[in-house]
Amino acid sequence: MVLFMKTVQRPEHISLKSCIPFKSLQRQGIVFRLSVRMVMLADDHSISDSALSDSDKNAFKDKNNDFWKAIKNAKNASDINFSDYSIFFAAGGHGTLFDFPSATNLHKGAAKIYSMGGVIAAVCHGPVILPCIKDSTGFSIVKGKTVTAFNEIAEQQMNLMPTFEKYHFKTLNKLFQEAGSNFVDPQEPFDDFVKTDGKLVTGANPASAASTAKAALNSLNS
Repeated sequence: MVLFMKTVQRPEHISLKSCIPFKSLQRQGIVFRLSVRMVMLADDHSISDSALSDSDKNAFKDKNNDFWKAIKNAKNASDINFSDYSIFFAAGGHGTLFDFPSATNLHKGAAKIYSMGGVIAAVCHGPVILPCIKDSTGFSIVKGKTVTAFNEIAEQQMNLMPTFEKYHFKTLNKLFQEAGSNFVDPQEPFDDFVKTDGKLVTGANPASAASTAKAALNSLNS
């Protein structure tokens, strides 16, 4: 089963980016659980014409869509038996910069899945959680690994660097550099771009969400 993580403490930052891999895995007959703290409003960046396909927009508007049903039935991380899952998928959105680094139950749960040979996957800003996930030696699972994520050039193009400065956030490039990872930028910031390193799968941006989900399945079955 696949566990989607999407914790949001600040409702203005919630995104629909998890909808794209949600559909990709659903087509494969995958059983999954969504974990969300709070769903109230949408991040305008995540529901813009450039971020979503027509089918994704329809899913967002249709409250009877399976995506919204999954959100309605979501559990807190503390109520989840992580041993039941073989893939941990961290979806993106800028809201993850606020809550993923302090989500200790998610860190421990993801580490459990990873220790059992499961896959840790993340896309866009979701990879911000990865340096916090420790392996059996106590080091981050991304140390020495090749990864990608929403990069600094993309943040600059979206004019969001002032927000990073306001909240004292580090860009994901910087974060992974400090974690000892090999960070690889896509050729263009919003290209569909995925990196797989063993059981660790990362995608660069919203356009990479479906590809990240597919790569996670391939990694699990390899």
